[in-house]
Amino acid sequence: MPPLNKTGVAYALDFDGVLCDSCLELICSAMLAIRSKWPQVLQDLVPNPLEPPDWLVSKLQKLRPLVEVGYEMILLGLLVVDEQHASIRSQQKSRPLSVGEIMENWHSQIKDQLWREYKTCDKELVDLFGKTRDEWIRQDLQGWLGKHRFYPGIVDALNFSESPLFIVTTKEKRFVCQLLKHSGVEMEEQRIYGLDAGNKLKVLKTLIKLDELKGRTLYFVEDRVETLEDACLTMLGTPVKFYLASWGYNTEEVRARAARNPQIEVIDLQTFVMKMQ
Repeated sequence: MPPLNKTGVAYALDFDGVLCDSCLELICSAMLAIRSKWPQVLQDLVPNPLEPPDWLVSKLQKLRPLVEVGYEMILLGLLVVDEQHASIRSQQKSRPLSVGEIMENWHSQIKDQLWREYKTCDKELVDLFGKTRDEWIRQDLQGWLGKHRFYPGIVDALNFSESPLFIVTTKEKRFVCQLLKHSGVEMEEQRIYGLDAGNKLKVLKTLIKLDELKGRTLYFVEDRVETLEDACLTMLGTPVKFYLASWGYNTEEVRARAARNPQIEVIDLQTFVMKMQ
């Protein structure tokens, strides 16, 4: 990221994977949702959804780059736990799919198979996931907050930045607000664009039309290369620059792919925090 003229810059920042590491909370919420709808899947392998076993956390963390919207972790959780059961029943004759195999075949095959097998749909899982989180927060707010961590230096960077800041995320806005407040970040709610605001491209187009941003370049920082690639093509010629957060939920292959795109810059956490302040 080049030196910034702070009077001529604004930021549009993804939340999960850019500002906050919420992977453990995502896994726990998914396990709670599975327990409420398909309790037979967890059985004795995951007796406590809020303390999932290390083998499960490790694999789902590696699969996190597949999750664009939170409810998709429910599908990944169903797959990984069910495969572990099958492996145990067959006494290792049937091994679970590797992380690489799942990532390679997720969109082309596995995801559709899960929709059919569990007789569900995206709307149902969005509702289930939101209700599950709401209930967890209602019963144990501190426990829910404790499953998140902001990346080093982010809180100060947000609080002391001299440039206009916006959050553009597929997370529900009310969850973002709670986490920011808990961490001590002061941000006006109207600057937070959550799941109900529409896709990120729509939000970016809205932002660049704001009077506040006239004459400024909008820096869009995101950890999903697909989102950045779509934005590059759609917003060609607009005052927006695109950055892939290398510390986020992406892989080495994804970072190399982004680096080959002349419109995307791969940025590390230290550089990002330093330039924000």
